[in-house]
Order: sequence, then C-alpha cells, then structure tokens
Amino acid sequence: MNRTNYKEREDPSLQRAIVPEDFPKTRLTFSESEDFNDALAACIDQYTEARTRKGVRIQHITFSDFYKKNGGIVVTCESKTTVNWLDKAIKYIKMPSGVKLRTDDRSILEHRYIIEGKATHSRFNTTNIIETIGRFNNGLDVSKWKIMGERTASGGRIMKIEIDGRSLGAIRKRANKLALDKYLIQRFYILTVERTSGNRNNDTDRDTEIRDEDFEWAQVTDTNRNDQATPENIGTMNNEDVSMMLIRELEEVSQESNGLFDKEGDDILMDLTTGPDEIIEATPPQPEQPSTNQSVNKTAIRKERNKEQGTEIWTETPKTSKINTPPRNNHQNEIEHDIEIMLSGVTKEPQSTNAKTSHKKGQNNRKIGKH
Repeated sequence: MNRTNYKEREDPSLQRAIVPEDFPKTRLTFSESEDFNDALAACIDQYTEARTRKGVRIQHITFSDFYKKNGGIVVTCESKTTVNWLDKAIKYIKMPSGVKLRTDDRSILEHRYIIEGKATHSRFNTTNIIETIGRFNNGLDVSKWKIMGERTASGGRIMKIEIDGRSLGAIRKRANKLALDKYLIQRFYILTVERTSGNRNNDTDRDTEIRDEDFEWAQVTDTNRNDQATPENIGTMNNEDVSMMLIRELEEVSQESNGLFDKEGDDILMDLTTGPDEIIEATPPQPEQPSTNQSVNKTAIRKERNKEQGTEIWTETPKTSKINTPPRNNHQNEIEHDIEIMLSGVTKEPQSTNAKTSHKKGQNNRKIGKH
C-alpha cells in the first residue's frame, strides 16, 4: 500500500500541519524536523508537571503519527482534545534552532496551483466543467479540484480552477489539453498556471481546558534569560521562584515610570487646581537684603494637556523680573518734564537748532544799534 495515500486517508480533522510562523517564506530543515519530536515531548512533560503541582486534571495528550512534507510536519492526533491542546501549546514548544512554530490545516503543505483554461463550447461552464473533465480523462483525479471563478474574454469564457500538484503533472502529460467528450472533439485548453501562496487564516482559539499558566516555565525562559532563568535550572524552579521573578520585574517597571518629578515637584502639582491653560507663578524665598542690580528668579508653571495620550505634562519656564531699575539719563528727565508741562495746560513751543541761532543773532544786532 502506498504510504502517502494511506496518510491522506486519515481523518483531516485530527491532522495538523506544523510550519514556521512565516511559512512558506521559511520552511523547516531536515534537522529541525527531527528536533521537533524532542521539543514536543519536553513541552508535554512541563505541562504535566505544572498541572500536577496545582492539583488539577491533566489532559490526555497522545499522537499516532508524524511525517515530513514540503517544509513542514504533518501531525496526526488520536483525539480532538489533543488537536486543541496542540493549537494552544504550539507557541510554547521551544526549538533548539530558535524558529517559532504555528499550526495550520494539513492542506497548507500540499502544492496547490491555479490554472486558467477555455473550453471549445459555451455549454461547458463552472457548474459542469470539473465533472466533465473527470469523466473523459482516465487516471486524472479531480476530487481536490475547486472552481475559483470565471471571466469573459473575446474568445469565450475563461475559467479559473485550483488543482493539486499531482493533477498538474497529469495535465502536462496530456500537453495541457483535456478531453470533454469521448471522441476528443471538444477540449479544455490550459492557458496559464500559477502556484498559490500557501497562506491560510488559522483559528487556534479553540475551547479546551488549557491555560497559559500551565506553560509558565516557557514564559520565564523568554523574559528572564539574564536573571537565573537558564535551560540548566529552569526545570528545577518552583512556583515561588517564578512569582518572585515576576514581582521583581513589575517593581522595576513601576520605579522607572515614576521618575518624572522629585518630591517638591509632586507637592506643587498636588496643590494646583487651575485649568489647562492657566499660569501660576510661584516665587521662591527672597534673600534678606538683595543688592541694587540683583534679580529674583520666578518660576512660571504651565499646565498643558497632551491631546494624543490624554495625560498632563508640566513644564517650567524661568522668568526674571528686576526689583530696582538703573538711573535715568538727562534725555529721559527732559521727556518727563515735557509731559508734566503738557498735563498742566502749558504748551512749550519746540525750537530747532537753526531757530535758536537766528534768535541770538537778532539780539546782538539790536545791541549794536543802540550803541
């Protein structure tokens, strides 16, 4: 009996494909495929020990077969419970190479192709083309074929069909021409062939009695590599050690998040009750006898809102104001004197330099005439 055909006759609902997270861009190597069994066994042991320490019921995890296929691994489970457990536990299976794994449907490992073809008669359409091809082409298995759509071209209707890799080989042996009757008068001509990406959405959130806490040993391995959580001692750590590590990490994060203000700054913020755009000036203690030109620093605290994060940010803007002003010059005194005269109702006629000079010459001439 052919081994591949035997495997394909297994119940598809009990089979899962194990592939890298970025499959098909990355595929499992031969050595990684061999390491998977040991990594899976280690994960089951850790899960069993964790559930035993907590005194809760342990799921019965059993597998019937494994085999490599097209850069992945096909795992056959013995029960639906094992399938659900594998979908949940796959992210905790630690491979020696560091590759991260995911589960998917078994069909993702099959080579799938999309062909576009055209029939020689309009009576062949998407409802009967697959059945007709299977009837008049002996040895061609069309059970895995799937209609993907059709489009109308100038030469007729072009149909798009998804097929498997074996069918593609059989089509090429027939020179990309498939019979649609027993006399080979009507045909289906293959126009284009395109390989599918192999990516499918996978819903691994199934209902099963499995908790993330059951795999806490794996979380400690990821988050505490530099804090005594090494492959040598991770298996010997108890729940108290794990809890202390997590508490210590939370304390460090809390300390880092509260380092924005000192104690005095926090006291000032607690007393503020103004709006978002209001300014409060807080003057520090003044010296007893400030000098003439000494300036006093004031702190203007503006409260702003961060619209994007919904938080409040406090910034301090230094502002200086001088107590004593420097002495004024004669020009400033004259200006103030003129202002006082204007306020008292007496106008003072401005005289230019030339006017003053001509006035003095007139006085001198009158003095000379008298003599």
